[in-house]
Amino acid sequence: MERDNKNLRKILAKGPKYREPQSINWKYNFKILMNSVEDSAKKWTKQEKEEVGTLSEWVKAVRLLIRIRT
Repeated sequence: MERDNKNLRKILAKGPKYREPQSINWKYNFKILMNSVEDSAKKWTKQEKEEVGTLSEWVKAVRLLIRIRT
């Protein structure tokens, strides 16, 4: 109980605008990014009247770059 009070005091001492950092869900963010990349590739191929597989290598390259960064 005393330990909790010390932690609470440390947090309160930082001031009223202090916010504890939020954790980042990297898997969820990766999924959102890849869905956006795939949607963009589909829209581009449809607009240019190309086959969907035309940009598959580009999608794979983007996926690899994102995985390297995370």
